[in-house]
Amino acid sequence: MPKRKKSKKAAKPAKVKTYKFKPVHVDKKYPVDQFEDLKGWMEYYNQNGKFPFKQVLCCKCHVGFASMKGLGWKKAFERCDGDAMRVLNETYCKDCREVQPREKKVKILTREEMEARAEEIRRNLPKINLHKERQIIDLTKDKAACEEYTKFACVRPDIYLDNDRTCDYCSINKWCACPIKKFSKHYKKK
Repeated sequence: MPKRKKSKKAAKPAKVKTYKFKPVHVDKKYPVDQFEDLKGWMEYYNQNGKFPFKQVLCCKCHVGFASMKGLGWKKAFERCDGDAMRVLNETYCKDCREVQPREKKVKILTREEMEARAEEIRRNLPKINLHKERQIIDLTKDKAACEEYTKFACVRPDIYLDNDRTCDYCSINKWCACPIKKFSKHYKKK
């Protein structure tokens, strides 16, 4: 069998994210980059109530654009408290906005506030009597206690699971009220 020659494929270049922006010139005297003629952009805004282009160049990377159409316009002005100069100087493209971490507002407590908070926690803790005499309950002899403790869960799951999920050898099966309680076919009640 003849060997096949391996064809060498040309390495594909890495995909680069490009921004499609076809500027619609309202007036050719204004550049696409608002930073080249910031005063001109502001004059145009004051005369017409809008910017000369529907996109604003990103203030951080100077590559991407932020849309100033519809909701983008509204949100940009809400973020900048309605100041057009701040919109031009503080608007980021989508990629730069995702990179910026959000600042967490952390309230720093003073020593007095920390002590007051600790004291309040100490006051609200339940009082535990460590010297209280322990009460032993024998579930094999106390019917009411056995029914109360086994109402929602099995007290001896080790016996239940070791005996093929049956209660045949459990010592409290007489008064147990557990919902999973069952016996095998061969179990004889005592």
